[in-house]
Amino acid sequence: VNIVGGFVISQRMLALFRKAGTQDHSYLMLAPGVLLAVAPFANPALIPATGVASSLMCIGSIGALANMKTAQSGAFIGMSGVAGAVSAALAGMPPAALPHALGLLAAGGVGGIAIGSQ
Repeated sequence: VNIVGGFVISQRMLALFRKAGTQDHSYLMLAPGVLLAVAPFANPALIPATGVASSLMCIGSIGALANMKTAQSGAFIGMSGVAGAVSAALAGMPPAALPHALGLLAAGGVGGIAIGSQ
């Protein structure tokens, strides 16, 4: 609930300050998140590296959120970092636990969207 809801609320707050007609390509910052989400499952030896890269992205996103010009990119960098960290954690779990963990993540994500969208 906290992860997804927090990002929903962050996007809503950033939308309040967005100027009409402004081109925004910060969604491209989600591309590293896709790579980080796939890497630990493609090669389990990449779990530690994915964790480090995800941590650095999360820390960098906090710095980017401090300035309105970079805040939108910072939010997407943070999403990518969190996606990588969650994937690294899931890749290290026993396969029998994955359906339960994914179910709980999905339920929490739906709850976060519902609460964050109010």
